Amino acid sequence: GVTAFLVFVAGIFFVTKSPAPVSVSVSLTLLDQECYDLSWGYFDILGADVELEVDGVTTGYATLSALGNTTYAGCEFTTTFYGIPADGSVYSYSMASGRRGSITKTKTELEADGWSFDLTIG
Repeated sequence: GVTAFLVFVAGIFFVTKSPAPVSVSVSLTLLDQECYDLSWGYFDILGADVELEVDGVTTGYATLSALGNTTYAGCEFTTTFYGIPADGSVYSYSMASGRRGSITKTKTELEADGWSFDLTIG
């Protein structure tokens, strides 16, 4: 009897176990900007604190790179959020300052995009 009960409890644990946390990457490109000569309106991007919400709860903090990488489209800044729950419904990225609004994706959209936000400004 006790063995059957323990097997039952273990079965419930494995069935209801949440998926492993994921890493969510962010790429923010300032279109038509040279990394060595950014327009004045973009200086809040360099090394900016950013956050990720899952279902309305802030779940991750990160910092954009302080130096951008020049790409064919402009100047790109990147970061990665680690240990993000993979079982949320809605994921929202924003700068911690709140100055530039937020970008929201559903879990399905974020999964399809490889757990990545590829953003542009400009």
